[in-house]
Amino acid sequence: MNAKTKFLLTIMVLIVWVAGSGMSGFYSPQVLARPQVSVTNVVRNRTVQFSLQNFRADVNVEVLIGAYGTHGVNGVRVGSFRTTQSGTLRATVSIPSRFSGASRLDLRVQRRGYNGTSNLNYFAYDTFNNKTNPVVTPQRTISVQVTNVVHNKSVTVRFGRLPAHMRFEVRMAGLGGKQGGYQTVGAFNSGAGGTLVATYHIPRTLAGSKLIILTVHSTTQGYSGITLFFN
Repeated sequence: MNAKTKFLLTIMVLIVWVAGSGMSGFYSPQVLARPQVSVTNVVRNRTVQFSLQNFRADVNVEVLIGAYGTHGVNGVRVGSFRTTQSGTLRATVSIPSRFSGASRLDLRVQRRGYNGTSNLNYFAYDTFNNKTNPVVTPQRTISVQVTNVVHNKSVTVRFGRLPAHMRFEVRMAGLGGKQGGYQTVGAFNSGAGGTLVATYHIPRTLAGSKLIILTVHSTTQGYSGITLFFN
């Protein structure tokens, strides 16, 4: 089968898929919300508590702990759970004895049977200090949810878990960084904190990009969040 034939077959499959999905009358943006796991409590050398969100709903996951810097890949399996209908999970697992005395460790949650592909929706990890509370983590996560996209023009975003009275910058980049890296598209003050909804223009240099990364980060402290969306 030559390249031209393969291309035509691919187009035909896409046409059949679009027709079958009922997308002929309107455009509904597809949003990829990255799974996020956050360590919430640690008892040194004994247990670690975590919370998971934005994962696939009602699926089996496994929890691994590994040395710092490994992202938990090929770590010690310490638990097996099932996510809720909303794709969340809260659990406590034991720290393996082999890591007793380690100053920092990585905790990883991944879909059971995950084979290490690049699908970002099948895993999440966090780094934690192996010491009893207070827990200090490298990043404090802001939830980021894309609610609307106007192709090549704008994106509306809902930010959650914002701390009070803090300045944030919002940036965008094409997936893979082929459009010149991250570009600042806006900034805001969190005011009383909590949630905030805002709309940002998609930079002209990202026009035509299929997938765009959107990040938010504090200009003074370690709060940040990230998501992907289809343009």
